[in-house]
Amino acid sequence: MRNILTILLFLCSCISIGSAQWFNDPFRFPEENTILGGVGITTIGDTTYTTFTIAPEFSFGTVGVGLNLLFLMNNENDFKLRKD
Repeated sequence: MRNILTILLFLCSCISIGSAQWFNDPFRFPEENTILGGVGITTIGDTTYTTFTIAPEFSFGTVGVGLNLLFLMNNENDFKLRKD
């Protein structure tokens, strides 16, 4: 399980670094659909979490819909998702 998460973290890092090179500014191109994301680390209380963020945005003419999905995985408890 830990090896799979390590590979997933590596792939997400490579994708985020590679996609930063061709990132379109959503304010200059408001009619385009975009999917942004990232990987990070955060601490809540005394617990450290690895964060995976996915933020898709879909445009339909002048109307758009966006989501911000944040997944917190506990580093000290076999990378289980945070329930709160």
